[in-house]
Amino acid sequence: MKKSAFFGASALAGAVFAMTATGAHAQAAAGEATTLNEVIVTAQRRTEKLQDVPISITAVTGEGLTKAGVQSFRDLQTLAPAFKVSNTGVFVQVAIRGITSTALGPGIENNVAVYVDGFYQPDSTSLGGDFANVRDVQILKGPQGTLYGRNATGGALIINTFEPNDERMIVDLGASYGNLDDKRIRGYVGLPITKGVSLGVGAYSRRNDGYIKNIDGRNGAPYKNDEYRVKLKLEPTSDLTFILGYTGFFKSDASALAYSMQTHASPALPPIGPLRTDKVGEISMNVDPQFKVRLSETNLKSQWANSLGTLTSYTSYADERTFFDNDYDATKAPFLRIPATLHRHTFQEAVDFAMTPSDRLSLTVGGLYFHDNSSIDSELWQAARLYGTSTAQNTRAWALYADGTWQATEKLYVTAGLRYSKDKRLIRAGFDTPPYTRFTPPTRASYDAWTPRFNLRYEISPDTNVYASYSKGFKSGLFNSTAGDTTGANYRVPIRPEKIDAFEVGFKTARSRYHFEAAAYYYDYKDLQVTAITQLQNPPRTATVLTNAATARIYGAEASLTAAVTDALNVRVGGAYTHARYRKFLGAGVTIPGPTGLNVSATQDFSGLRIARAPDWTFNAGADYTIPVGEGRVVVSGNGYYTSSYAPQNEAYNPATGDHYYYQKAYFSANAAIDWTLPGDHVTVGAYVNNLTDKRFRISSGANPFGTYYVQSQPRTYGVRVGYKY
Repeated sequence: MKKSAFFGASALAGAVFAMTATGAHAQAAAGEATTLNEVIVTAQRRTEKLQDVPISITAVTGEGLTKAGVQSFRDLQTLAPAFKVSNTGVFVQVAIRGITSTALGPGIENNVAVYVDGFYQPDSTSLGGDFANVRDVQILKGPQGTLYGRNATGGALIINTFEPNDERMIVDLGASYGNLDDKRIRGYVGLPITKGVSLGVGAYSRRNDGYIKNIDGRNGAPYKNDEYRVKLKLEPTSDLTFILGYTGFFKSDASALAYSMQTHASPALPPIGPLRTDKVGEISMNVDPQFKVRLSETNLKSQWANSLGTLTSYTSYADERTFFDNDYDATKAPFLRIPATLHRHTFQEAVDFAMTPSDRLSLTVGGLYFHDNSSIDSELWQAARLYGTSTAQNTRAWALYADGTWQATEKLYVTAGLRYSKDKRLIRAGFDTPPYTRFTPPTRASYDAWTPRFNLRYEISPDTNVYASYSKGFKSGLFNSTAGDTTGANYRVPIRPEKIDAFEVGFKTARSRYHFEAAAYYYDYKDLQVTAITQLQNPPRTATVLTNAATARIYGAEASLTAAVTDALNVRVGGAYTHARYRKFLGAGVTIPGPTGLNVSATQDFSGLRIARAPDWTFNAGADYTIPVGEGRVVVSGNGYYTSSYAPQNEAYNPATGDHYYYQKAYFSANAAIDWTLPGDHVTVGAYVNNLTDKRFRISSGANPFGTYYVQSQPRTYGVRVGYKY
């Protein structure tokens, strides 16, 4: 297997590099070609050229997202090799190179750290919304524990939105209408108020019928997404900047909960008919599924440029409330329904000081304080309320780090960094039944870790580099927060942190007509926090608990190319091979069909099996072609994405045959668009088709004691759009 991985990855890198050389030769033969813009990133918390950063990065501008048909957080997987997005219920979970999480609940964070305008976003229920007024996206692959914190074992996702300035007015408006009665309107206005004062206001609203139908013909999971973002920028001096921001976000999208029991249904369920359906994309529930999340965040970014360097402070407070109602048996019979409310309060303060003490040394030092209160109140219903549970997990964390790059010789650069992280967790758990007695034993635990990184970068030429790196990732330990009994025993068991040692070698080059990069990596992954199914008492029931039960080994390679083939044609291709397997995972909790064909709880040995959301192969390709039309232009664009098979959630297999349950088979999807920019370069009208092949892949897949189910992605969507820029 190792040899096949090595040769497969080498073939991939060689093929893409050959395409690069061929494209460059063709451009030279054709004469002039469009010059690609220099890509600037902030992956090392300072502004640098993409090819000078010894990290695998996929960087895309807002315009590039539109051309590729990327409309939401989930769509990013069509642009970045070895990047997947799936759901566990209402929780959106990201995977980069096989590093992911299947844990869910209050106080539990993903393994990929998400930052919006420099502010950490710890909650996964508010992910998955649409992209609106986005300036650029940077996907950092591999552990980023030194620079981006305790929960960046898989990588980091950096999203930057529009920002005002006091020099000119900015107007960017857009609207579209498509099938499923999809209506979208967005706008951004940046106003220069006076010298040193500017205001930016962005807003977005979307409504559609959704693609899930109720058995009675109603829309089963209509979609709503609203967002507004305000930034007041103050520059009292040329060296001092303050950006006071506010973000309001609302999303209603119950599609991940809108399922039917398609196979292995319990005989206790009603027969197929008005009380139950087994069709994918159709529901018949006694309560329509609901998922609503509201987020409000106030933040302040302060920046002071002085003779020593640039000091930047990030201060924010966020309040988030999520409600979901899940009809567990997916029928109109009152078997089991679980409504729940999550509430989260988060305060954070981060400080970075980037400086250049000498011509050969760049240094960044910083620190972080993070305080999060998360809670969930859930109830179990049949015909009436049975009992309720309440869990609150409090996290106080702080960290200090230093990271610097030293130019050892004219061409050799050495980067070293170290971060110390300290987390303190407290959990309170409650459980009530008539007469509604409450058990709340508070339990505490603390975790700390040193996470270093070390890079060597050799500059072959001013725009071409090779590098080798080592980094360590750390995901904080925590408590179970979604299962318990009247003794509270399951809550009080602390879960150890995840740790990962990562090694990577890479090559990057950026010429006027093409950008190319390739990397190979090896990860040693320990103490994975995984979910296991167990039987609890008081009352007797099946529950999902979190535990450390696995180690894993991951290795692979990836490559990507962006090329301006001619004046009119731009091409983007990328691919990755990822071998992500559990080394040891005994006693994994699963729900599988039993000897009678009905689902039963069991344990399996996952050792040697693929990690969730880790397909072996992923490829993407895109192009845009510009056609002059009078004083205007028409741009035809498209993007395609291929993935081999993978498990959207956990593994499970047939013990008799070894065949996998709940897998998503390999698939290909594509988007296409045509946009006409009228003379004057202000107005654009166009049309789009997303999921051109109408491929329905699984966003979640699994089973419970009532049956086996999966939820598919949305079908082919299409529409028309209009935009205005000034």
